[in-house]
Amino acid sequence: MFMKKKSDNLYSWAILGAVAEALYCLLIGWAMPKLGQLAGNGNSILQITPFLLVLVFSVSISGVCLLGYPVYLAMDKKYIQAVKCVVISLVTLFIIGVIIFSII
Repeated sequence: MFMKKKSDNLYSWAILGAVAEALYCLLIGWAMPKLGQLAGNGNSILQITPFLLVLVFSVSISGVCLLGYPVYLAMDKKYIQAVKCVVISLVTLFIIGVIIFSII
């Protein structure tokens, strides 16, 4: 009677990925000042390296959040759905960003 369309699942994954990315950015934004306090002041390589490691880790987590399901769809030869998923994720992330910047 009430059957789910395949596009509903696509929208759900796209929005979920964008929300997960926004929450991850919020977590990193909260943690970075705390990590900066632990590192102290200066330009030593031992103080810059943890920041770069967190950056690389963060980029890989972001890639999984935003591109994990679209890559799965593309490997399944569903290119149109993969592009739709990326676009919906980016639009949702943009809307979340606008909401956050309007609160600040």
